[in-house]
Amino acid sequence: ALVCQPEICDNGVDDDGDGDVDCADSECVSALVCQPEICDNGVDDDGDGDVDCADSECFGSTACAVSEVCDNSTDDDGDGEVDCADNDCLGIGVCDLCNPVTDVGCTAQVCKLRYAGNSNYETYCTTSGDGPGTQDDVCNNQNDCAADYYCGTAGRCLKICRPTHDDCAGITGTSCLALSLYDATSVWGVCTN
Repeated sequence: ALVCQPEICDNGVDDDGDGDVDCADSECVSALVCQPEICDNGVDDDGDGDVDCADSECFGSTACAVSEVCDNSTDDDGDGEVDCADNDCLGIGVCDLCNPVTDVGCTAQVCKLRYAGNSNYETYCTTSGDGPGTQDDVCNNQNDCAADYYCGTAGRCLKICRPTHDDCAGITGTSCLALSLYDATSVWGVCTN
């Protein structure tokens, strides 16, 4: 008697008794509720009231991956890094070209930090910037210091750090002095005592 019943495609029941439930039933192949949500076309493809990335079918899809917005003071992608401190923002807008702590952003080169004048610190990529100098070693320029060190105004190499991290932990008696005290846009600091 169930054979004459049509399959209702979204109730979780085998209405027509053929062993196939809802979207698995051939009667439902063209039903709106059985269509997959296309996650980047601006249409509610499956008719559930949710469009694209707002549809649970799209959670985790590459079309709906959350990325860091580089100028809103928010950790948009949930990785613990905000705006220019996030490697996703390297080279975007006012954000630095590379990360001198993790050396991300320079292909086959070293990422260094320099004072660019007018209370402005910036990063740059170089092939000649990986000297031997480490914490408190004498330096005349950035090339005298190792890759993740900065030649400070006192002529000493200082480890580069991120104020929101524990980058100075391995250097006894130091803490991260935020360069934002001098350059409001800088996300870097130096380990000093």
